[in-house]
Amino acid sequence: MDQIDLFTTQDHTPTTHDITPVSFAEPAEHAVVTEAETHEGTVWTFARAEATRLWDKPTHRERSLAQLQRFVRFADHTTRPITDYLPKHNHAFADHLHWKGLKATSINRYLATVSRVCAHAVDEEVITHAPKLKFNKEAKVRPRFFTDAKIDHAIDFFVQRGDQWMADMFLLGVKTGMRHGEILTLGSVSDKGKLTIAETAMSTPDSKWIFLPAAATKTSEDRYVPLNQLEVVEAARRLVESLPQKFSHRTFYRRWGLLKREMNRLDDRFVFHVTRQTATTRMANDLQVPTAMIQKMLGHATIQTTQKYVHAKDDTMQAIAARM
Repeated sequence: MDQIDLFTTQDHTPTTHDITPVSFAEPAEHAVVTEAETHEGTVWTFARAEATRLWDKPTHRERSLAQLQRFVRFADHTTRPITDYLPKHNHAFADHLHWKGLKATSINRYLATVSRVCAHAVDEEVITHAPKLKFNKEAKVRPRFFTDAKIDHAIDFFVQRGDQWMADMFLLGVKTGMRHGEILTLGSVSDKGKLTIAETAMSTPDSKWIFLPAAATKTSEDRYVPLNQLEVVEAARRLVESLPQKFSHRTFYRRWGLLKREMNRLDDRFVFHVTRQTATTRMANDLQVPTAMIQKMLGHATIQTTQKYVHAKDDTMQAIAARM
């Protein structure tokens, strides 16, 4: 029986995506592309050579190359010269991802990576123009945040399983809005561009801050994250010790998958980033924090980004209506 997406509903209009594409031999679609498989002058060799200029941060670079790898493994792209791409090749790749069951948002991420590489190739005068890409229209989805009850449920779930480090990561996410990657670097020394728990001239005797140097933030700007609740300070300090011992990407996503199965297995948007959206929503609704201050605390480059994160709770709207 087909699973029903409980969060999005849309009319189905037949498109070219509904036609099963020509089947290409893909015995190892996600396997690492080796030098022996690809030729000079391909998208892959160009992206590998230009990777540090294409993506500044190592985590972004690694993720983008992994996405590009799937594009390179499609059809004959391991040997096709970068100068020999037409829009139809990109359209065929997008159709292939749709046929594989990926949703519009995921397909667009792959296409954005391809687009970035092609645009850089134009800048470097490797190609004269980039082949056009048609991005998918993404369905509007309901705002996503964890209620207080679900926050307690998630933390209890991890603690009872003996995964205190996961409970601490979750707590830090919903209480501070720190990004997943920012939390992961806890405990490393700050002079190497990582995070450290620091008491600063900004703090009161009872408060703590996490200092995020520019190298550790998405916006490449320094940021101080306040930790004014004792339980959050203690969680951060535990992570300094536990993350190097406990964390691996595989282990994290396995543990998160167990939580998803426990709380909402059908919600494909049940991801760790929702903790950041939750922190934003709590600041705006429960604490009445101005949007400009939320932007500063979360480290958003623009206030428009912050506004996308801020969602009105139903009880907040009802309280406003009651006072009208």
